[in-house]
Amino acid sequence: MALGYPYERINGFPFVTLFPPKGSPPLPDLVECLWEGGGYGARRDRQPFRFQAFMPDPIAEWDRPLAGRAAEAVARATATLSELQAGGSRHDLEALATTLLRAEALGSSFIEGLRASNKQLALAAYEPVAADPTARAVLGTVRAMERAIALGTEPRRFRLEDLLDIHRTLLEGTTEEHFAGVVRTEQNWIGGRGSTLATASFVPPPPNELDAALGALEAFIDDGKRDVPLLVRCGLVHAQFETIHPFLDGNGPIGRLLITLMLCEEEALVRPLLYLSMYLKAHRAEYYDRLTAIRTQGIGNNGSSSSSAS
Repeated sequence: MALGYPYERINGFPFVTLFPPKGSPPLPDLVECLWEGGGYGARRDRQPFRFQAFMPDPIAEWDRPLAGRAAEAVARATATLSELQAGGSRHDLEALATTLLRAEALGSSFIEGLRASNKQLALAAYEPVAADPTARAVLGTVRAMERAIALGTEPRRFRLEDLLDIHRTLLEGTTEEHFAGVVRTEQNWIGGRGSTLATASFVPPPPNELDAALGALEAFIDDGKRDVPLLVRCGLVHAQFETIHPFLDGNGPIGRLLITLMLCEEEALVRPLLYLSMYLKAHRAEYYDRLTAIRTQGIGNNGSSSSSAS
């Protein structure tokens, strides 16, 4: 894919008011880009056209207090997390941790449309060359999770290279290995099966904006506002990463792993016993709706995203 630059910023957003309430956080930007045409598909899909790519709301500037219901939900979740941490400290939960990690890998892969049985997964680990490609991809998720946990427990702060390291582990040995650990240099998009850039439901930032976006994300994780509750910071980082979508493949699993990495790094969990993929799988429509609400209405500028901790 080739993009024509320079591009121009455009004002407004089709799903929000142009005049947000006084004191509201800045709304996300769109940038207008040029698709130069070519590739495969119908002739009309190979013609040059202009499209709009999304620029995420800068989370470092987010300083609004949580709404009452969201604050209560965060407090409850934080208390529950503390109980889980205390239980993990009192008991030997290594066997349970291993089982939960495997279940999380299966759940995370299911969200991405990948399904493999435990038997297929064991075969992929024992004899990767003979294994089904889907099983190898799910096994990559297991190993990426193990790598994220190891990095999260190291006595140092998060670096962007850690993200690339986890991504390399995720795609190693899969059919997408050539994308491993590489920040995209092409425009990607999100949509249903058969969608194109012209029909996409969401278009992430253009490639030449990624260095700045990822640098800001790294700084927020490393030096994020400590007056913002940890679980809120995890949610902000996850949503921001999914919005940046810096890789051509594997963004979903990496975005979910960031939550586990941050919880381990902040020592909120002595063992990685908390995983979210099974819950997100069961509430997938609501999860996508809330991500969309943050993108289109701004962080904390709408009822659904401001209460997303619930």
